[in-house]
Amino acid sequence: MQASQIITATRNEIGDSIQPYRWDDEDFIPIINRGRSLISTKHPESRYVSSIVTSALSDISSVIADDGLTGWYSDALIHFVAYTILSEMTEDAAMLASAEKNYQKFAGML
Repeated sequence: MQASQIITATRNEIGDSIQPYRWDDEDFIPIINRGRSLISTKHPESRYVSSIVTSALSDISSVIADDGLTGWYSDALIHFVAYTILSEMTEDAAMLASAEKNYQKFAGML
Protein backbone atom coordinates (compact mmCIF):
# COMPACT_ATOMS: atom_id res chain seq x y z
CA MET A 1 0.00 0.00 0.00
CA GLN A 2 1.07 3.54 -0.59
CA ALA A 3 1.16 6.02 2.29
CA SER A 4 -1.75 7.91 0.74
CA GLN A 5 -3.82 4.69 0.72
CA ILE A 6 -3.04 4.03 4.37
CA ILE A 7 -4.03 7.58 5.25
CA THR A 8 -7.29 7.31 3.31
CA ALA A 9 -8.16 3.97 4.91
CA THR A 10 -7.33 5.34 8.35
CA ARG A 11 -9.44 8.44 7.74
CA ASN A 12 -12.36 6.15 6.83
CA GLU A 13 -11.78 4.12 10.01
CA ILE A 14 -11.77 7.17 12.29
CA GLY A 15 -14.54 9.11 10.56
CA ASP A 16 -12.31 11.87 9.20
CA SER A 17 -12.97 11.45 5.48
CA ILE A 18 -14.72 14.75 4.74
CA GLN A 19 -12.80 18.00 4.28
CA PRO A 20 -11.84 20.00 6.17
CA TYR A 21 -9.96 17.15 7.83
CA ARG A 22 -9.35 17.15 11.56
CA TRP A 23 -5.82 15.83 11.05
CA ASP A 24 -3.32 16.86 8.37
CA ASP A 25 -1.85 14.17 6.12
CA GLU A 26 1.60 14.94 7.52
CA ASP A 27 0.38 13.98 11.02
CA PHE A 28 0.01 10.38 9.85
CA ILE A 29 3.50 9.80 8.41
CA PRO A 30 5.51 9.36 11.63
CA ILE A 31 2.74 7.15 13.03
CA ILE A 32 2.74 5.01 9.89
CA ASN A 33 6.50 4.59 10.17
CA ARG A 34 6.24 3.69 13.86
CA GLY A 35 3.50 1.15 13.13
CA ARG A 36 5.52 -0.41 10.31
CA SER A 37 8.45 -0.77 12.68
CA LEU A 38 6.28 -2.48 15.32
CA ILE A 39 4.78 -4.87 12.80
CA SER A 40 8.11 -5.73 11.20
CA THR A 41 9.63 -6.43 14.62
CA LYS A 42 6.99 -9.09 15.26
CA HIS A 43 6.73 -10.22 11.64
CA PRO A 44 9.97 -9.61 9.72
CA GLU A 45 8.44 -11.18 6.63
CA SER A 46 6.05 -8.23 6.41
CA ARG A 47 8.73 -5.70 5.53
CA TYR A 48 10.15 -5.39 2.06
CA VAL A 49 11.33 -1.78 2.04
CA SER A 50 12.52 0.81 4.53
CA SER A 51 10.32 3.51 6.02
CA ILE A 52 7.67 5.04 3.82
CA VAL A 53 9.04 8.51 4.43
CA THR A 54 12.44 9.52 5.69
CA SER A 55 12.26 13.26 5.16
CA ALA A 56 9.75 16.07 5.59
CA LEU A 57 6.91 16.15 3.11
CA SER A 58 5.97 19.13 1.04
CA ASP A 59 3.13 17.30 -0.69
CA ILE A 60 1.68 14.00 0.50
CA SER A 61 0.77 13.08 -3.09
CA SER A 62 4.48 12.85 -3.82
CA VAL A 63 4.71 9.82 -1.54
CA ILE A 64 4.29 6.90 -3.90
CA ALA A 65 6.47 4.28 -2.25
CA ASP A 66 4.87 0.87 -1.93
CA ASP A 67 5.36 -0.13 1.68
CA GLY A 68 5.35 -3.86 0.94
CA LEU A 69 2.59 -4.60 3.42
CA THR A 70 -0.24 -6.72 2.14
CA GLY A 71 -3.30 -8.42 3.56
CA TRP A 72 -3.67 -8.30 7.29
CA TYR A 73 -0.36 -6.48 7.74
CA SER A 74 -1.89 -3.44 6.05
CA ASP A 75 -5.07 -3.82 8.07
CA ALA A 76 -3.04 -4.05 11.28
CA LEU A 77 -1.14 -0.90 10.33
CA ILE A 78 -4.38 1.00 9.66
CA HIS A 79 -5.71 -0.01 13.11
CA PHE A 80 -2.43 1.05 14.75
CA VAL A 81 -2.54 4.46 13.07
CA ALA A 82 -6.22 4.91 13.97
CA TYR A 83 -5.50 3.95 17.59
CA THR A 84 -2.58 6.36 17.86
CA ILE A 85 -4.43 9.31 16.28
CA LEU A 86 -7.58 8.78 18.34
CA SER A 87 -5.75 8.22 21.63
CA GLU A 88 -4.54 11.84 21.42
CA MET A 89 -8.16 12.96 21.90
CA THR A 90 -8.11 12.57 25.68
CA GLU A 91 -11.00 14.98 26.23
CA ASP A 92 -13.43 12.90 24.14
CA ALA A 93 -14.64 9.64 25.70
CA ALA A 94 -16.09 8.36 22.42
CA MET A 95 -12.77 8.90 20.64
CA LEU A 96 -10.90 7.11 23.41
CA ALA A 97 -13.33 4.19 23.21
CA SER A 98 -12.78 4.01 19.45
CA ALA A 99 -9.02 4.21 20.01
CA GLU A 100 -9.21 1.26 22.41
CA LYS A 101 -11.27 -0.74 19.89
CA ASN A 102 -8.68 -0.10 17.18
CA TYR A 103 -5.86 -1.04 19.54
CA GLN A 104 -7.60 -4.34 20.35
CA LYS A 105 -7.94 -5.08 16.62
CA PHE A 106 -4.27 -4.22 16.05
CA ALA A 107 -3.06 -6.30 19.00
CA GLY A 108 -5.27 -9.21 17.95
CA MET A 109 -3.71 -9.22 14.50
CA LEU A 110 -0.16 -9.44 15.82
